[in-house]
Amino acid sequence: MTQFEDLNNPSLTAIAENNPQCQFGNLDRDGPNPERHGLPHLGHPTLKYSMNWKVDQAGCGWLSLGNYFGYSTVLIKTKTADKKLTSFLKLQVAFHENIVGLVEAFYDSKATHLVYNYCGFAVNLSQVGLTPAVQLSEIDLASICRSVLRGLEYIHEQLLIVHRRVDCDNIILCSDGGIKIV
Repeated sequence: MTQFEDLNNPSLTAIAENNPQCQFGNLDRDGPNPERHGLPHLGHPTLKYSMNWKVDQAGCGWLSLGNYFGYSTVLIKTKTADKKLTSFLKLQVAFHENIVGLVEAFYDSKATHLVYNYCGFAVNLSQVGLTPAVQLSEIDLASICRSVLRGLEYIHEQLLIVHRRVDCDNIILCSDGGIKIV
C-alpha cells in the first residue's frame, strides 16, 4: 500500500475486513462513495505538503505548500480522530464559489487533516463586525446572505450533507470581496 492509497481502493477494504486489528475494521458497509476520487488518504499530510506557517482563517490551520503541481498553496486544519470513521469515509472533494473548497483529507491514528484551498487574505465576519471603521449597509448584508445561501444550497443539494455550524466565525470575507463558508 502506498502512502496515499485511496480508501476507495477495494484492496484496502479487504484488508480492513480481514484484519480485526486494522483501524478501519469497522468500515461502513456502504463503503466509501465510489464517485469520490483521491479522498481520503491514509497517513499524515506532511507526506505530501510542507506545513510552513500557522494561520487563522476561520480557525487555526497551517498554510502549506504542496510538493506537486507547481507548489500549490493550501490550508490544512487538523481535527481529532473519529473513532468510527463513518463521517471521514464520506468526505468528498468540494468546489463552489461560496465555500472554501475541500481538496483532500488525510487520516492517521491521531487526527483527521482536512486540506482546503487557501483564500489568501481573508477575515471572518466576526472580525469584520468588531471593526469600528467598517459599517455594513443593508445591501452589504443582503449580498452576504445571498452568498451564504448559495453556498448552503450547494452543500445541501450537491454534497447531500449539513454544515451544522454556520456562524460569523465560519464565514469569511476574501480580499476580492467574495464570501465563503468554511
